[in-house]
Amino acid sequence: MEKIKNNRRKEKLAERKKLSSAEVRIKSSKIKKILFKLLEFKKAKTVMFYVSFGQEVATHAMIKEALQQKKKVVVPKIKSNRTLAVYEIANFNKDLTRGSFGILEPTHSKRRITPKTEIDLVVVPGVCFDRKKGTRLGFGAGYYDRFLQEIKDTTALIGIAFEQQLTKGVPGKVHDVRMHKIVTERRILEFRHPRYLVSNQV
Repeated sequence: MEKIKNNRRKEKLAERKKLSSAEVRIKSSKIKKILFKLLEFKKAKTVMFYVSFGQEVATHAMIKEALQQKKKVVVPKIKSNRTLAVYEIANFNKDLTRGSFGILEPTHSKRRITPKTEIDLVVVPGVCFDRKKGTRLGFGAGYYDRFLQEIKDTTALIGIAFEQQLTKGVPGKVHDVRMHKIVTERRILEFRHPRYLVSNQV
């Protein structure tokens, strides 16, 4: 299974790397418009965003607009024990600094830790997503996999991805958490199924 995951990861990262900066910007803007119209987003008081880098779906504009809408915005930071902690930010430009792997993360002096139980919606990144089952494939470190298993069942999980990141047959384990919805620049995929995989079949 790990070999399949690694091959799929390399394939999808190579495809994403071919996107120009203009394509990333335009497609990300379309994704933002769709995401912000979702009922899950409108109802959420506390939203967790990842802070994008490289060729990921860009979230900087999403974070800034969510703050303007008076949402409580939290973002992750990798801790020394290889887990994710989430911290509230109030100002994108002042509360973030370059951290692990060059990714923007909460500035030490501005950190306001937020309990996982307060999060109403997680905007989830991924290298690719299974368009049939809603499973995700990340970079392989397992930070999000572990984190998503620990949040409350009522938290909405919305994966965001470019259309080309969708695939069929992302390998999953029994306890892998699946998305409730996936938003691309073209559509919304909705998954009405148990929170976890019921088998490890591809």
